[in-house]
Amino acid sequence: MAGHQPNPDPVPAVDAHDYLKIVLNPDGTVTRGLDFATTPAEPDPDQPSAVRTKDVPLDPTHNTWARIYVPPPSPAPDQKLPLIVYYHGGGLVLGTPSATLNHDFCSLMAAKLSAVVVSPSYRLAPEHRLPAAYDDAVEALRWVRTAEEEWLRERVDFSRCFLMGTSAGGNIAYHVGLRACAAAAADLEPLVIRGLILHHPFFGRSKRTKSEVRFFNNPTLPVNAADLLWELALPAGADRDHEYCNPTSVDRSEEWERMRAKGWRVLVSAGGGDPMIDQQRELAAELEAKGVDVVGIFGGEGDYHGVELMEPAKAELLVEKLKVRRFEGKCDYHVMEMAEPAKAKLFLEKLKDIIRAGSSARPEAWDSLSWPKTPTLIVLGELGEGAVRVAHGGGETQNSGRLQKNSLPVSLFLSLLAAKQTWPVISRTRIQFRPSMPTITSRSSSTRMARSRAASTLQLPPAEPDPDQPSALRTKDVPLDPTHNTWARIYVPPPSPAPDQKLPLIVYYHGGGFVLVTPSATLNHDFCSLMAAKLSAVVVSPSYRLAPEHRLPAAYDDAVEALRWVRTAKDEWLRERVDFSRGLILHHPFFGKSKRTESEVRFFNNPTLPVNAADLSWELALPAGADRDHEYCNPTSVDRSEEWERMRAKGWRVVVSAGGGDPMIDQQRELAAELEAKGVDVVGIFGGEGDYHGVELMEPAKAELLVEKLKEPAKVELFLEKLKGIIRAGSSTRPEVEDR
Repeated sequence: MAGHQPNPDPVPAVDAHDYLKIVLNPDGTVTRGLDFATTPAEPDPDQPSAVRTKDVPLDPTHNTWARIYVPPPSPAPDQKLPLIVYYHGGGLVLGTPSATLNHDFCSLMAAKLSAVVVSPSYRLAPEHRLPAAYDDAVEALRWVRTAEEEWLRERVDFSRCFLMGTSAGGNIAYHVGLRACAAAAADLEPLVIRGLILHHPFFGRSKRTKSEVRFFNNPTLPVNAADLLWELALPAGADRDHEYCNPTSVDRSEEWERMRAKGWRVLVSAGGGDPMIDQQRELAAELEAKGVDVVGIFGGEGDYHGVELMEPAKAELLVEKLKVRRFEGKCDYHVMEMAEPAKAKLFLEKLKDIIRAGSSARPEAWDSLSWPKTPTLIVLGELGEGAVRVAHGGGETQNSGRLQKNSLPVSLFLSLLAAKQTWPVISRTRIQFRPSMPTITSRSSSTRMARSRAASTLQLPPAEPDPDQPSALRTKDVPLDPTHNTWARIYVPPPSPAPDQKLPLIVYYHGGGFVLVTPSATLNHDFCSLMAAKLSAVVVSPSYRLAPEHRLPAAYDDAVEALRWVRTAKDEWLRERVDFSRGLILHHPFFGKSKRTESEVRFFNNPTLPVNAADLSWELALPAGADRDHEYCNPTSVDRSEEWERMRAKGWRVVVSAGGGDPMIDQQRELAAELEAKGVDVVGIFGGEGDYHGVELMEPAKAELLVEKLKEPAKVELFLEKLKGIIRAGSSTRPEVEDR
């Protein structure tokens, strides 16, 4: 009987040579047909606030060179900055540091991370097979540590160096890291490497992984094209299980132990739609199992290989995450330090003195702290993607005296801190905790509820109807229904460039599970401000009565009343600027049902909105005695054919935006599908599993990305309207009209 044969590869959708525009020459070289756009260096840009760049030679014998990126000197021109040595991608066969994709990405990092970036070139295969690229990359490190280049000597703190690369550059950064961690400290001085940032690292192996089979014919980097690149780059005769290609094919325990001992942090960033995602996850897991401090940033299936180089908004998001991970060395108190480093240091020094004094500490010692002594959260550690485990005391609640543990996103902590929330945040500490904030108590005999101080104090200062800057967004608060104490915040973008132009209107209802929050909460204010500015729209965000004091349909009644106010009010901001029309935008809509969906089971204990917390919100919000199959909670529990037909007839467009890591994603998709089946014009924007409930309110870069996607249908509509005009005009159309 014949032995079991592995399943063959899927049929390739493209020819690898044609796809990569590579022609093999008889002498072993290749002719490269891909024409990468390049950007010249700008050592003296016109704008003083711009990143400065210049090219410097490295090794004339190998014709290698590097591009240096230095952020603007303000606000502290003498401040020494961390150094990122960034190796570009291109499958070890293509690419250059001056390619526009690489240039823009490095410029963004330099500006947003306040870091100096050095991006060296290296010899390309097959003319120079591996380890030539590794040798050149190590040589670049030697140049950095010994060169008298003034930009480096003046601006770089050499004790904070990180090796980073994208795709093949990530592979290079990993292998250079292996060599560097084995080197004596004296051989690297004054460089002190703090860690690796492996961005979509380029790996392979002979046996296909599940992700390679699944994404074999992905349009960004088909697997047969990656195979060709390895065939050209590996030493002659080597297969894809060579250590250069397959990082787990040889025992690296010794090098990994050195990484651990040196305190390196290794960040592995990858896209869920990358055929290499399985190997990237495997390497991260093996490093972590050996005690290396590993941070994984893994996107959803919409995140293809190298996505951040292609999509600026996702590049911004990645850089924000790099900030949160604080690649500046370990910090026991990292959450608080990220917000206000100097203040955190002073606070913690005083706190240590108080802890040492114990019960003998005088009350005024607590008062001397720059942050009030209560409430206090103790951050016990990170929980996967952007979340932390926190503990707090019950304070005056019925849980008083018991340690409570919850999970919250890091980004929420940062938002609270930015909003001057008075929470001392103490991370990974073994000290005894102090009493904390009152939390929701819903089991009393009264229908009134004591809400978390976080919900009541996370506010902005009053609206700004007359900001100092003429180009700034204007905001103001207006009363709606005095009997219900409801009001609205209006956001109007600056009048330029067309002050008389009528703008679309977005009536935005804030979240909070019907139980918490107001339109003036920082998260809501910032999100509405972004929409108004980027979409050139007027935004009206009304308040509504909260449950359980006012159960549903009270919030719906108030929301409809807000619409009536909008259409009848004489408010000059609305009358002057608004074009009254359009459809629905359902952003992470809050739904539920009695029978659990698969996504609810899968993400039951997610750190952002645990399912039992959502259940409690519904228990407080639904009419007394109703369950989660009530029509207010479960939108498909009753027949809505008549209403949906009206939506279709009116030409409404319904945008449903949701995160793949939201426990409600299944219901959100179901509603979108049912509306679409009834002929309603539906646009679905569904993120990956890293996109939790309400992610865009927590992460500004993802909010920017969402707003850009909301623009796209409008752009298509504008294009089609212009096209109709051209078609109607027929042969009489002037060329300049077509150019528009």
